[in-house]
Amino acid sequence: MSKKPLPFHTLELTMIRDKTQLLNSETNSIARHLLESLDSKKGFALLLAPRIHSDVINYFNFLVSMNRDNNLIITGTPIIRFINWLREESFVSQIKMSSIFEFVETEYKEVELKNMETIKKVVSSRNLEKIN
Repeated sequence: MSKKPLPFHTLELTMIRDKTQLLNSETNSIARHLLESLDSKKGFALLLAPRIHSDVINYFNFLVSMNRDNNLIITGTPIIRFINWLREESFVSQIKMSSIFEFVETEYKEVELKNMETIKKVVSSRNLEKIN
């Protein structure tokens, strides 16, 4: 009986505020590190920054939608929001790393689904091939 691979989680923290610098410097390295570490596991990356620009979230959503294995979740949240989550008593009682990512995944699921549906429509309308 083979064991199911454990999920791979990464928490990326940066103090970069500039949209262009954040998009060019952080997003590509986060995606590359996560994809290199995945194999057959599910991967989740959370970017924490002073501000998360919509272009960053759109880029992450595009990567997720293009992932063939559907085992990738990448998102970002402002540092202050993450700190507020940590301060919540109900959240602190479940302070395992996997709980953090499940919580964030649930928080963003509705927004990401809407964004991913839009991205999928654009991709399918242009007949682009999915990439790994």
